[in-house]
Parts: sequence; C-alpha cells; structure tokens
Amino acid sequence: MPSTATLGAVVTMLSPAGVRVGDRIWLYDIFLRIADLRATQDGAGRVLIFEGRDPFVMRGRMAVCRQIERSSTGMR
Repeated sequence: MPSTATLGAVVTMLSPAGVRVGDRIWLYDIFLRIADLRATQDGAGRVLIFEGRDPFVMRGRMAVCRQIERSSTGMR
C-alpha cells in the first residue's frame, strides 16, 4: 500500500461501514474508484462495484483514499 495520497486526498484505513461511493480503495496494486456499493446479505461487509472490474466483497479494514472536502470556512 502506498504511504502517500494523491493531491487533495488522504489515505486511511476504513471498515466496510466507513466506505462510500467516490472513495478509492487499494486493490490489485492500484486505487480503484468505488462506483456503487451494496450491503452483504449477512450485513458484515460491503459489495464494492467498480467500473470495468468485477465486484469485490470488502469484509475488513482496507486502505481507502478519500478526497478532502472543502467548506466555505476552509478544509474539513
């Protein structure tokens, strides 16, 4: 996993409940953008859907790259 993020983003370890559409997850030695996601049948994970790749079942914490949100008062 890389130790640095792309400009304007941070890399953090997140559980399946913490990921959201638009995040990039470290998988297959690259960051892949999550286009959509679904809950697993047992509720313990998330099915991540990518453009041009097979879905992936996330069951534990993984490296996620998320853009830093900007507000009118600065960064949050």
